[in-house]
Amino acid sequence: MIVAMCQLDEGWAIEQVSVLESRLDDRTGWTKTQVQRELTAPDRTYIADIRNSSDGSDIGSQAEFQGTGHFAADDDTKTWLANGWTSERPTAVMRGYAGYWHDGLSGEMTSVNVDPRHRRVGVGAGLVKWIIEDAKRHHIQRLTLEVRPDNIPAKALYDGFGFRHTTRLKNYYGQGVDADEMALDLEPRTVGFVGVLGDNDHRREGTKHE
Repeated sequence: MIVAMCQLDEGWAIEQVSVLESRLDDRTGWTKTQVQRELTAPDRTYIADIRNSSDGSDIGSQAEFQGTGHFAADDDTKTWLANGWTSERPTAVMRGYAGYWHDGLSGEMTSVNVDPRHRRVGVGAGLVKWIIEDAKRHHIQRLTLEVRPDNIPAKALYDGFGFRHTTRLKNYYGQGVDADEMALDLEPRTVGFVGVLGDNDHRREGTKHE
């Protein structure tokens, strides 16, 4: 079940995300301090894939997302979430998480991280799909992200959703490690100016769509 990170117990969520970051094998993982700063930033939207650690089944019913990006679950799950999803529920496991921010017109995916033990079962695709749909609800025109050039599985995942390579960012991760920037256009982006000519309401030549 995909849930909004803000509806989880903060301490438990920070701990779970920190563990996932520590399992990255490319030395780009966040420290616990960075995780806390990201998850509590007011302009960030983070989500998590939560499952039962014993058998991998959903905890509660499948999330049904509404226009606000929140979800509706069964009554037991709503009660549990209202009280905070805490580490006192030892069967809960975070299989992956993702997040993004936006300024109203453009957005950037800040992270998509799936536990190595739960890869290749659709967790990453589910998280990316949620973010794209949420971005569309907010009428965001373009989503961008950065990924290591040698992270072929991740690039293939993003390719499948329509992301396209835009540029190479030199030394983006430090220590000489570059990043590939990828972008997905969700709505036509108006560049230039829009005016009115006469009664026909034609757009001036100074406007173009990308």
